[in-house]
Amino acid sequence: MVTIKEILFKKHFIREILMLFFIVLSLLFISIYTSFAIFENSYEKSSVASIVVPDINLTLSTSTSPAESLTKNIVVLAGEKSFIDLTVSNISNIDAKYKLYYTISETNDGVTVGVTNTSLNLESSTLNSVGNNNSKKTIRIGINNTSTSDVTVTLGVQSGFIRNEIVLNSDRNQLGSIEEVIEPCEVGNENTLACKILGSNYANVITTKPTYSSTSTDRGLYVQQGDITKSINGVPTYYFRGSTSNDSYNMNNYVSFGTYKTVDGGNTVDEPIIWRVVRINEDRTIKLITENPISDYVIWNSLNTSNYVNNNNTDSEVKSGVESWYNSNIGNNAEIDNKVVTSTFCNDIDTNIGERLLNNTPTPTFVCSENSIMVNKKVGLITADELVYAGGYMSTVQDNTTYLNNGVDFWTMTAQSNTSIFRFHSGDSNLIDYQTANANNMGKIRAVINLKSDVNVSDGDGLTKSTAYIIQ
Repeated sequence: MVTIKEILFKKHFIREILMLFFIVLSLLFISIYTSFAIFENSYEKSSVASIVVPDINLTLSTSTSPAESLTKNIVVLAGEKSFIDLTVSNISNIDAKYKLYYTISETNDGVTVGVTNTSLNLESSTLNSVGNNNSKKTIRIGINNTSTSDVTVTLGVQSGFIRNEIVLNSDRNQLGSIEEVIEPCEVGNENTLACKILGSNYANVITTKPTYSSTSTDRGLYVQQGDITKSINGVPTYYFRGSTSNDSYNMNNYVSFGTYKTVDGGNTVDEPIIWRVVRINEDRTIKLITENPISDYVIWNSLNTSNYVNNNNTDSEVKSGVESWYNSNIGNNAEIDNKVVTSTFCNDIDTNIGERLLNNTPTPTFVCSENSIMVNKKVGLITADELVYAGGYMSTVQDNTTYLNNGVDFWTMTAQSNTSIFRFHSGDSNLIDYQTANANNMGKIRAVINLKSDVNVSDGDGLTKSTAYIIQ
């Protein structure tokens, strides 16, 4: 028979066994949890350590200092203004945010630094990674030094990740905005070609927008400005449009510049080369096109491509022809050649260009597309966009006229596709068509150059060939 004492002992023993079991179980649970936490923490630390954050690398370049670097130094003389086209490039493999800044060599309250494009976000802008569209952007910077001493302004770029706010370092100044006012007719500039064309106080300029249609009767000197998609940084560019003469307006865009050899009565004589002013560019250089073709009818490219410069370094017949003519008639005369600036000519090979130009309401632009092959030369060709601005039209019905219609078909520098190129078709149609770049299609060549902004006129009023502006 089991006594009460034995029963109580057994209950106490069982209770102790259960308590011991729960203690061991608790210790085991705590041990497992702690081990897992340590493992998870180690894994997180290991994962964080293994993340490689790519570097953001942005560079700056200008036309006068093309080498890419983090900063650019600009010297501005006392009392002078300077305008620079600054290109910001993202050479890293990720998208980036950036903010431009400037520093000055010494404290000077008489210096203002800003951008000319008031629509630009000065707080911060973004660039896509290298190799993609919008991986670089050109911004026009103005520096106005009203002080009595020369200054060196350092332009720089501070970068960051897309989602981060960029706060400039304390020693860096944020750019403001600055207006670029061009006054070609101020004292001392009265005889420059730009001043003669524009007239006193821009009296010759038509500020209303022309009508781009087959029935347009617009005539005169127009201005494209305020739209960064139409002119470089929205800076004004002045262009001629319509026919040579009109009851209300006579175009003063004939220019005599350079000479060529011709035979007259058995004697070799120098004849003046007559040009037409296409436009005054954003940087005040003046774009000219020869009034007459400088070649017979030639094919565009024997390789059947629309490239002006081919990938295999074989130039198109058109490029070789226009450069040979330039070297023989202008390049061989140092005094004349010095008045011509090396410029960027756009061989636009964007196959979507027809969407802009091949319709009843074309939208031309003076800005080279990102798909253009940039050719830096002293001579080139006109673009299809410039023909539309001048009054050409891409339609089978054409009522308006243009000063560029001189009775010959001539090539432009603009591709319609990988194997076809735009061409001006003469006659009554003033039509801009496109032809396959092969031996079956031909056009003549009209050379295009850009004169320096400070070239002077010695005589003439530019209204006719016989009274063309004569360049000193």
